[in-house]
Amino acid sequence: MFADDVKIWRTIKSAADHVDLQADLDDLVRWAREWGLQINARESVLMHIGHGNSYRYTIE
Repeated sequence: MFADDVKIWRTIKSAADHVDLQADLDDLVRWAREWGLQINARESVLMHIGHGNSYRYTIE
């Protein structure tokens, strides 16, 4: 991990958890913009562990 790396982790057991994770991502993007940083979506990775994942996440 480098100084500019970020990891966000959350257990998703419900639709509400999915909404919370997207809110975490939105907060990260907002914070980065406030500090003049860019998040490169092409270098970002979602790692899903477990069965079934019908949720989609965005970084805008």
